[in-house]
Amino acid sequence: MTVEDRSPRQIQQDRSRFQVAIADVLDCFGVYTAIRDESGKINDFQLDYLNPTALTLEIVRADDLGKRLSDVSPDSIDSYRQVVETGIARSTEAVIYTDNLGVQQLRQAYEVRVSKLNDGCVTAWQDITARKHTEIQLQATTAQITTIWESMTDAYVTIDRDWRVIYANQAATQMICFLTKLAPEQVVGKSHWELFPSLAGGFVQQEYQRAITDRVAVHLDIWYQETGHWFEAHAYPAADGLGIYFRDISLRKSIEIERRQSQQDRDRFFELSIDMLAIANFDGYFVRLNPAWEKVLGYTPSELMAQPYLDFIHPDDLASTIAAARQLDADNMVISFENRYQCRDGSYRWLLWNAMPYVSGRLLYAIAHDITERKQSEISLRESERKFSAIFDQTFELLGIISLDGILIEVNQAALDSISARSSDLVGKFFWETPWWHTAQLQQQLIAAIA
Repeated sequence: MTVEDRSPRQIQQDRSRFQVAIADVLDCFGVYTAIRDESGKINDFQLDYLNPTALTLEIVRADDLGKRLSDVSPDSIDSYRQVVETGIARSTEAVIYTDNLGVQQLRQAYEVRVSKLNDGCVTAWQDITARKHTEIQLQATTAQITTIWESMTDAYVTIDRDWRVIYANQAATQMICFLTKLAPEQVVGKSHWELFPSLAGGFVQQEYQRAITDRVAVHLDIWYQETGHWFEAHAYPAADGLGIYFRDISLRKSIEIERRQSQQDRDRFFELSIDMLAIANFDGYFVRLNPAWEKVLGYTPSELMAQPYLDFIHPDDLASTIAAARQLDADNMVISFENRYQCRDGSYRWLLWNAMPYVSGRLLYAIAHDITERKQSEISLRESERKFSAIFDQTFELLGIISLDGILIEVNQAALDSISARSSDLVGKFFWETPWWHTAQLQQQLIAAIA
């Protein structure tokens, strides 16, 4: 038997049983009966029943009972008609606002569900004011966060657990479009690895996965080979996936690489120099030495840096070395300073120093050159000159030294005594003008011989 086959009395009994069943339910219910015209078309509804809980709502009142829906909420007639005609329930929200100094503030909010009931419908109202307030607050917070994200110069994206981009701020959108040649509207919804396939499966994906799995923040520098750019990325776990901040650090990386290359060049020069290069502090210790030190002195750099450098100075050079160090402490350069350093075998080597202070860093930069062989040659030369002078001055032979131009450079005592002259009277003159050559003929012969 269909609804249409039942008598009005049976319908009324069913409605009464329904009303008794929902009278004490905490949810709010109302029953509406369809009003049809002569052709059977629904053109309105009448509110026949409200359960006690519904009477507490602001959305309906007790004096609405018996009224037509067109008098109470005319905008709802079409949706109620569709429910009755199709049998498909509908859900909507009803929101009541209060004007507060020109600002609309939420007062009450209801979720309204309309379902077919015989030749009419039953409407259920649920108070969702608290939930709506929370949604509004969340929307306001989200709007604030979005405003912050959009004003940032750093790029920011949110990706879900399927690696899809679900949000990208303006900076991120511009950067991604530059790197991928996509249109801005194509970014959101794309997989991160679809945007950047060369990064999939490698270190970047491993770190992002670690951030999600272990709930930790990760920081990494990323080389994007396709465009030759470096990016610094900070990824943070989020409830729905991962938040990633990134920025272009190509210029910084370029400077770092140039600085590192420059440092490597300096280190290579430092290590390969045949001169002894040193950095010492104002406390009297070497802090860095190149390999040339070990080649010259036999001590390893570690051994030389383990004790004050004055411990290696020859006792006779200690005072002059301390004086030179004081000049450096006073921000003065020391040029061509000589002293002797002890070798591992106990011998000493002569070193020629040029040093410059770096007072603010309390450091000394110095270059030392091993001049031991030169010093030995100088000693040998002085000894040779001493022996020559002894022979030159003590012989009874008349000896002199002249230049290629015939100028008398030196003359021994025997020669001076032979003419009762002094060295200062003769040295610097042409040899043929000296008293030994007392005739013009002898002078001409001597000039011819020298020429």
